[in-house]
Amino acid sequence: MCKVETNIKILLVDDDPLVRKAFIRGLHENNFDLTTAENSHEALIFLKEEGYAVIIADFLMPGQDGCDLLDQVQQQWPEIKRILFTASSENHRVKACLENRTAEDIIQKPWDHAHVLRVLENCTQR
Repeated sequence: MCKVETNIKILLVDDDPLVRKAFIRGLHENNFDLTTAENSHEALIFLKEEGYAVIIADFLMPGQDGCDLLDQVQQQWPEIKRILFTASSENHRVKACLENRTAEDIIQKPWDHAHVLRVLENCTQR
């Protein structure tokens, strides 16, 4: 069982409302403070207004993709832990995003709730 510090402020960015609802259900059950955004533009507004410990960004979104968003987060808020959420782990942009540490970890779709908790544990203990 993962021992993740609870009440961590997490921002999830995904254009799929069903994914956002599933994360809300799963992470709220574990006492995480989760905010969701449906795109990069909305995420940047939240980031300017609130302090977050972790951002989880979907790779494929309309407009700015997750790698570009995480790059912007890394430049403006380097203290925020960055996780990429994708079904395309073999994509060259995804690999580059991980190799250059724009994303510190990855959650692959379809995801397993226990894996999400392990990624959050690893990420927040660094």
